[in-house]
Amino acid sequence: MFVGRGLKQNKPVATSSLIFVARRIPPELERHQVEVIHYKDANDDIEICLKNILENKKINKKKILQNKLLQNVSNWNFIKQNKKFLDFYEEYEKNTDDILIYYDHAMAEYNFKSRFYFDIGFVLDKKYIKIKNNNDYELLNFKNFTGYSKFNPSEFYPKDKNLIKLTQNSQGYAVLDKKYKILWSVKNPDIFHFTDHQIIFNMGKSSIICSDNKKEILYLLSILNFPATKLLLELNLKNENEKEYLIPVKAIKEFVRVPKIIENNQFIKDEIIKRTEEMLKLEDIKLSDLVDFSKVMMQKFDSLLLDNGYLILEKNNKKTRLKVNASQEIVEQAAKEAYKNKRPKLLDEKDQIDLSELKDLAIIDFTKQKELKDYIDDLIFALYFNVPIKEVGLNKTDKIRKMCEESKFYSIINI
Repeated sequence: MFVGRGLKQNKPVATSSLIFVARRIPPELERHQVEVIHYKDANDDIEICLKNILENKKINKKKILQNKLLQNVSNWNFIKQNKKFLDFYEEYEKNTDDILIYYDHAMAEYNFKSRFYFDIGFVLDKKYIKIKNNNDYELLNFKNFTGYSKFNPSEFYPKDKNLIKLTQNSQGYAVLDKKYKILWSVKNPDIFHFTDHQIIFNMGKSSIICSDNKKEILYLLSILNFPATKLLLELNLKNENEKEYLIPVKAIKEFVRVPKIIENNQFIKDEIIKRTEEMLKLEDIKLSDLVDFSKVMMQKFDSLLLDNGYLILEKNNKKTRLKVNASQEIVEQAAKEAYKNKRPKLLDEKDQIDLSELKDLAIIDFTKQKELKDYIDDLIFALYFNVPIKEVGLNKTDKIRKMCEESKFYSIINI
């Protein structure tokens, strides 16, 4: 039992403690169960811990079928969960296929007429990184993402395979040639991103799933951003004593499963793909799509203000008023986020507001995007847990939500 490290045995350990108590006798029943005791306070000394266990204090006690331990032998984090979650996990596994149907090339070509590459990145030399693009790869930095898919690169890497080394488990340079990509941070990922940019990254920074099959990549994107996926990854990979957890490609292959798609539910999958694309397109809208800048001659401004449906730009006390053809609230939210560090009156020229940057400002309707995301999540839930949906459409969202809520598992992923 790990209670400390170092010479004085007083340093914290980033791992779970585990004691096996076994007897060498035949099991009494065919469906033999193992008693599991989960102790809740990792800070207690071992003497206090054992005393409390004997007195049934600070513990959760349950019995688990021995064959369940065998099925999940690679990761036993599930033993800490309550019966309600274990029932949820069993149902999740029963109604799904292994994600192998995507990363096994033979199976993927048979099922989807495409290949999908699950990869960990490359070995890059930082001395070749540059800040000007000359038909180069865009260097991945998650800080350059807005939302799910809006990516504005700030660094670039040459398209020279002599300067790009493959890792030991690499899928090869084919990864760089695939058009559509899902990307996520290996450490504590918040969301899974989508892009069709020509992106490259150092091993260990990110992981990637890529293909030329846009529809299936969009579908996988929504599966990976589904709340149950995040819940399952955290419970399987994150230890209670750790602040951080990692999601490598291997974890996606091991813990994420995809709904079984048959003729009767194919229309739900098609709707998920359609609405996922709509959700991402909301991130393509720029301020120049909503405001006519054609008559603006100056390229730098001291301040900006949104008032009564107008964008007001100021330079040397001269104001330019431009009509905003959208919700002022949405535009104002985007402007505040982008220019939150700008003073109303700017004295330093380098801090002025650049017109070209202003035109490219992403204007995302987050309210509408969330409505689409919630609808997509309900459709995915319906696939995973066999909710008998007969019709889909944005005018059916309330009905679909009520049908999902009838499932005893819905509350687990919508806490």
